[in-house]
Amino acid sequence: MKNIDKKLKRQRRLADSLGAKLTATLQTLNELNRTTHDPMEIKRNAMRVLSESGYTATIDNKHGLPLSKEGENYGFLVPLTPSQQELTPKENIFFEEYARTVSEALDHAFTHQNLQRRVNENERIKNMLVHELKSPISSAHALTYLSEKMIDSSDFENAKEMISRIRQGLSNMSDLTGLLYLSGLSKENLKRDIESVDLKKILRVNAIFYDELLKDNKIGLELMYKEDEANSLVLPFNKSVFSAVTGTLFGNAVAFSPEESIIYQGIKNNSEHLEYIVENLHANKKERTNFGLGSGLGFPFVQSIVSSLDGILETYDLPLRKDDYSGVESFGYEHASDLEGYKTFGVRVRIPLN
Repeated sequence: MKNIDKKLKRQRRLADSLGAKLTATLQTLNELNRTTHDPMEIKRNAMRVLSESGYTATIDNKHGLPLSKEGENYGFLVPLTPSQQELTPKENIFFEEYARTVSEALDHAFTHQNLQRRVNENERIKNMLVHELKSPISSAHALTYLSEKMIDSSDFENAKEMISRIRQGLSNMSDLTGLLYLSGLSKENLKRDIESVDLKKILRVNAIFYDELLKDNKIGLELMYKEDEANSLVLPFNKSVFSAVTGTLFGNAVAFSPEESIIYQGIKNNSEHLEYIVENLHANKKERTNFGLGSGLGFPFVQSIVSSLDGILETYDLPLRKDDYSGVESFGYEHASDLEGYKTFGVRVRIPLN
C-alpha cells in the first residue's frame, strides 16, 4: 500500500508540473507498454507516441538519457524539440520521465524474456526426461507382445506366467508418482513454480524408490528360439529410474542384429508404434538413421543425470550379469553372424542409494 500511495503522489506531482498534454502522453505510453514484452515494439511505441505529441527523439549508442539494465544495453534517448532549440525546464522533466518509463518497460521485458527462457529450458528437460523414462516401457510392452506371438504352444503356460509378471512390473513403473508429476508439469506450472521445481531432486527421490522396487520384483524378459539360439535376445528389465538406458541398449541390439533375425523383423514391423533411443558409438549416423530408431540425442542426457546423482555409467564388451540387479542396468546381444561367433556389448549403471 505504501508503494502504491507513493506512486500516486508522484504521478500527481508530475501532472502538476507537466500539464495535461504531456501527462496524457506518458499515460498513453504506459498503456501501450502493458500489452507487450518485445523490446523493439516498446522502442517503436516510444517514438510513435512522441511523434503524435509533436516531439521527436532518436536513440543513440553513447549519449543521452539511459535506457539500460545490467547485462543489457538498450541505448540512450536523445530528445529533439520541434524548433531544435534547448528544452524548457518542463520539457526536461517530461523527457526524463519519458526515458524512465521506457527504461522500466524495457527492463520488465528483459526480465520476462529471461524467465521465459528458463521456463522453456525446464520444459525441454522435462519433456526429454519423460521421453527417456517412457521409451523403455514401450519397448518392453512390444517385446511381451512379440513373445506371445512367437512362443511355442507347448511352452505357453510357462511363458504366460513370465509375461504376466513382466506386465505387472511395467504397470508399476507407469504408475510411479514422480513420472506422473513430471508428465503433468505444464508450461504454466513451470513458470509459476520456476524456483521450486527441482528436477534433480525429483530424480534423486525416485531413484531410491525405484531401486527399492527393484529388490522386490526383478523383471527379466527373455526371448529364446530353439532353431537358432544364437539369435536369442536377453533383456533384463528393471524398475530403476535409469531404465532409459535399457531403451538405448535395446536400440543397439537392433542395430547389431542381422536383418534376417526374428528380433529385427519383429521390431521393424512394430516400429511405427514405438519410440527408441539409439546410441551406438561404433555405428555412424547414417547407419542409425537407416534403422529409423532415432538420433541418440537422449543418451548424453541420461549420462548427465547419472553424473548429477554421483553415479557411474560403464560400457563393457562381455556380459556382466549381476544376480541381485541392485542399482544395475545390463544388457547383451549375441549372434553367430561374424567370424568370432558372437558379438556382445552393454552398459552398466550404478547409483548410490544414500
